[in-house]
Amino acid sequence: MRRRGSGSAAGGRTRNRRILITGSEGLVGSALRVALEARGAHVTGLDLRGSDGEEGDVRNAGRVRDAAAGCHGIVHLAAVSRVVWGEREPETCSAGRRTWSFGRAWNA
Repeated sequence: MRRRGSGSAAGGRTRNRRILITGSEGLVGSALRVALEARGAHVTGLDLRGSDGEEGDVRNAGRVRDAAAGCHGIVHLAAVSRVVWGEREPETCSAGRRTWSFGRAWNA
């Protein structure tokens, strides 16, 4: 018995779907992008280190809304990934947790 969401069936569900990945330049986000694109998905990234129109901060609701326009799904992986960065700028980390949610960005 094949698990739901595994194998070729998963590829059929992602083919020609638009997916937004926040944190698309990170370790997990970049690997997920490759996997989704191999299954036929059209991936849009959003990352502080992004390029080619994919640069943006998830704390900016308008930028997230623009990036998510027309997408079938969002995979949220954006995070401060280095402890030292969080120690240097704790207000940046806590601001992202307190002031932003996908619901607000999506419906704004």
